Amino acid sequence: NGQNLLDFTDSEDWHLQTGFKETFQNELGDKLLATKKKVLLSSLDETITQVCALFGLFNLESELPFLQTLIDKAGELKTSLSNDLSNLIFWWKEKGYKSSVNVNEEVSSIRLLTVHKSKGLEFKAVLLPYLNWETSWSGTNAPILWCQSDSAPFNKFPLLPVQAGTTMSESEFKKVYFDEKVSNYIDTLNLVYVAFTRAKSVLIMNCPEATETKSKSPSSEKPLHYLLYKALQSQVTLTPFENCLDEEKLVFEYGTIPQSKEKTQQASSILIKNYRFKDFSKKIKLRLSGEDFLVEDEKHHSVKNIGKLIHEILSEIETSDDVEMACFKAFHDGKIDKNELDEIQQTIKNNLALTEVKHWFDNTYNILNERDLLTPNKLLRPDRIMTLENSAIVVDYKTGAKSEKYNKQVQHYAETLKATGFKKVTGYLWYLNTNEVEKVGE
Repeated sequence: NGQNLLDFTDSEDWHLQTGFKETFQNELGDKLLATKKKVLLSSLDETITQVCALFGLFNLESELPFLQTLIDKAGELKTSLSNDLSNLIFWWKEKGYKSSVNVNEEVSSIRLLTVHKSKGLEFKAVLLPYLNWETSWSGTNAPILWCQSDSAPFNKFPLLPVQAGTTMSESEFKKVYFDEKVSNYIDTLNLVYVAFTRAKSVLIMNCPEATETKSKSPSSEKPLHYLLYKALQSQVTLTPFENCLDEEKLVFEYGTIPQSKEKTQQASSILIKNYRFKDFSKKIKLRLSGEDFLVEDEKHHSVKNIGKLIHEILSEIETSDDVEMACFKAFHDGKIDKNELDEIQQTIKNNLALTEVKHWFDNTYNILNERDLLTPNKLLRPDRIMTLENSAIVVDYKTGAKSEKYNKQVQHYAETLKATGFKKVTGYLWYLNTNEVEKVGE
């Protein structure tokens, strides 16, 4: 529909027709809004999966292998590069668009790859489509060689860049020149060896016709197909290769390719025909520890939630001797400033001086801060557990108003802890904002 709202009468001065924005909003507005919400805290592969599901891309059967490959690549990038959408886009522009889709090896297909990448692999049949490699460099392909000289005036420089060429063969740099020639020739032969030894059953090569030239260059500088033809000519005089070379058709054939038999059972290849995706974002949610770090004051300004900060600091305290260190740690982490440090430190010391609380922090009990209680259904995590022989005290810190659900929560903690073998378990709620301790039960 949006395509009808574009005016392309003049390709140099096109514009949007009236109603484009309204149509765009109706067609894509809700989907784009849903996309923003779903991908905000998603990983790269989850982001792509969500986008594909929202826009119905998983319904395109022919595109499923490509979408799956993109999702897999995104999953690799989030661990190897970073879990960042901008980096994914940058990766795609640089080299991601070149990624190929892997297919089942049993599917009837031809695998294209370079000789270098085939090293260490083997295949039933190998085809070298155009074997016309040069065994030496020349002209614009000639490298720059870094040479050292003992004669003046060249010896004033530790190294000299010299463009490789035939004139070097008669200069004082001829040793470097010929060493580089030999190295390049050996590298080419090694590459030929790799290419020729990848095939298990069939090796097919297609070469240009080898023709003689008037060049006075040594045979080592002849192209590979010329050297191969000369080598085959010398081999046809040997018994195993008699009649293998057809001089008229310029075809060398040794052995025969057996006629393939029709398979009685087709290879079992699994092809993606549908992509089942269940949106889990409504069932799984990240719980952020800092989501209530800021609260509104009476003037509706954002201020730090001091009660929550004290809650976090108390988790670092086992005895009253730990107060200063725990407060300084919060200051070092940037959670509180210098003025808040002194204020909160004094507040906690006053809190610990309460009659009900004082005994909890005098090193009488064995302390377990923020420890899990394992039940058949879920994990329970009370703020503080104190044990002494066969008795225990469980305490939960609260920063909000009193609620009956808090009492039930601590009662559940106490019952679970008692089931582990303690004869006596007492539960407490400690409301930090009002510094009030409430006993829940035994």
